[in-house]
Amino acid sequence: MNFGNIEALLRADDWDGLTAYMDDHVAKLAAAGVDLLIGVSNTLHRILPELAGRHGLRLIHTADPTGEAIRSAGLDRIALFGTRPVMELDYLADHYRSRHGIDIVTPNDAEKAEIDRIIFEELCRFDVRETSRTTYLDIADRLVREQGAQGVILGCTEIFLLMRPEDRPDLPLFNTTELHCRAAVEAALA
Repeated sequence: MNFGNIEALLRADDWDGLTAYMDDHVAKLAAAGVDLLIGVSNTLHRILPELAGRHGLRLIHTADPTGEAIRSAGLDRIALFGTRPVMELDYLADHYRSRHGIDIVTPNDAEKAEIDRIIFEELCRFDVRETSRTTYLDIADRLVREQGAQGVILGCTEIFLLMRPEDRPDLPLFNTTELHCRAAVEAALA
């Protein structure tokens, strides 16, 4: 898969085109004998459950290992950072709420735009800036203070480059990429 194609479809808000593009790739995986679908992209989890079902594949949903980790930590109100679709559309928030009893809080519109910009214009290019780290941490601090967030879901594969546990030792961070990959290894070895 070419991330450039995926990004272009996302930027165009072309979910039908993205679904068709991904469906072609998932069909090839299924034809090759794959039985477990793992997609570490939080954004693509808007369509991955449908595609996995269409091709008879098991899916480890990115929100499940993360939700389990949040509940194991005794938390139930968490901020969600990610691309605009992750923060603006309800597909992940609904999954966390219905499957794990976790309330999701998200940044305001201006903060969402800045989080998304940093992901695509900086982090996807491995451009990690201290000013952006400060921006993310300031947004997280505001969500803790004003909305009662007890931690932050790093809901994009690149955010761990910017937000690290040592930056705010008292703020639990849940790296979906790491948690999802661990669950995938466990499933593959089971």
